[in-house]
Amino acid sequence: MNTRHTAALLTAAFATLSAAAEPPPRAPDATPPSASPPAPREGRIDLRPKWELSQVVRYSMKQTSDQQTPNADDPADPHKSRLEQTIGLKMTAKAVDATTGEATVEIVYESVKAKLDSPLATVDFDSTKLPPKGPKSPAPSAPRDPFDQIDALLADQFKQMVGTTITMKVARDGRIISTSGGESLAPTMLPGMTAPGAEAMKQLGGLIGPITTNTSPGFDGLARVGDRWTHHDQLNVGPIGGLDLATTYDLRTHTAGTAKVYFKGHADGNRSSGLPLPVGLDSADHSGTYAWDTRRGQLIRCEFEQKVTMSGSLTGGKPATATTAVVIERIDKK
Repeated sequence: MNTRHTAALLTAAFATLSAAAEPPPRAPDATPPSASPPAPREGRIDLRPKWELSQVVRYSMKQTSDQQTPNADDPADPHKSRLEQTIGLKMTAKAVDATTGEATVEIVYESVKAKLDSPLATVDFDSTKLPPKGPKSPAPSAPRDPFDQIDALLADQFKQMVGTTITMKVARDGRIISTSGGESLAPTMLPGMTAPGAEAMKQLGGLIGPITTNTSPGFDGLARVGDRWTHHDQLNVGPIGGLDLATTYDLRTHTAGTAKVYFKGHADGNRSSGLPLPVGLDSADHSGTYAWDTRRGQLIRCEFEQKVTMSGSLTGGKPATATTAVVIERIDKK
């Protein structure tokens, strides 16, 4: 097994899953200039986020990812990896402009639980458990196994995620105006194989407004039951380059203050830059549903699945696949 290539492929795959497999539901496209004016607000459902100063909302984000990569030594026995991860997120409204409706929201990674089983490393990390007490183990007399060093490196990366703080500015209609922070979330397994933290943080926009985007001016955050729309977006995901993302949404029901939206989409690799890439995205399909609290202006629950296929020099030209299931759920006080 080529350890360096496997490490780089796993890093690229995880970067893809963080940015492509977790797209927040997006806004309806802006009304074309030639179209008729927007319909009256009567009968339209308010899907905009609502914030009050110092308001705190918590979420649990669970992710399970299974990856399969080609094995050059034995093509009939591909390398398999599995990641199970649960993250506790705390969101606090630090400022709310009464005139513009713009809110400054701070997102903190309060806890991280992760289990990784792969040909490269095995890690079991839980930030909620205190380290064992007692004297430190004596320094080993023999050189450490390289794989043990990789285990320790990955465990340290999960540890560094705890306490990560991201600040987002959100417009009244749900658009993400800006993000900052989150650098500690970028994997650093290999030099040059990092995923931009700020770019990845834009994906958390789904927590503040499942119908939100940076690129749909004019959207007022309202929709009717039965409305369907498609949003197109472009992302830049580190080692695999640009992605063209299209997702179609369907607002199906609104009952007792809960709106239910189904979504389905596809991402394609964008190689227009002409730069050589170690691995490229062949396909990425995702589908899911989310429930939106229209009274409180908050996400209640979102669940979706995605399958990603990649290939390139790191895979020997053979396809590598990753399937992911994600559940994001609001944690209400008992």
